[in-house]
Amino acid sequence: MNAREVVSHDAAVEQSHFPVTETARMYKRRFPKADQDAIEAHIFLGSVGIELSQRLNSFLLATGWSVTSARYSILRLLYLTDEQQLTQSEIARRLRYTRGNITQLVDGLVGQGLVERIPSEASRRVTLARLTTKGQACSAKLVPAMVDFMERTCAALSKDEMDELSLLLGKFLEGLRCAAAD
Repeated sequence: MNAREVVSHDAAVEQSHFPVTETARMYKRRFPKADQDAIEAHIFLGSVGIELSQRLNSFLLATGWSVTSARYSILRLLYLTDEQQLTQSEIARRLRYTRGNITQLVDGLVGQGLVERIPSEASRRVTLARLTTKGQACSAKLVPAMVDFMERTCAALSKDEMDELSLLLGKFLEGLRCAAAD
């Protein structure tokens, strides 16, 4: 980045961060003993999560496949699995979604002709979700496009910064899980 790009980048970060900082200050005024940095970090991370979700869905819809990020997650999971099929309960477990949510998402993918339900050979009570030929073609386009999207999203970060970000997000997740368990 040249000097102009750095200033422009810093201004964009400051502008996008301002509502977060102002909101954290409002919390601090109402709760003087509160840790403003913790509040600001939490709000900022939430804002980033919302924007990531919105941009991800926009990216996916622009591909022409009319697939949301939740449906993409199932397609990706099936595509990257050797047999390109899994039980719906296994999909729910791996994606940390409820079984009911997976049923609705798979219903949508079945309706689009991207996934089919097949009975398990091991148990009549178990149903597998499997990519159709159309689902394989869709995934063969979407998954590499998503890799490119992820790489472009992280292009401004060095390898060390990505490692640090992963470490910090892992610590945040641990704290989130501990706070939820209390």
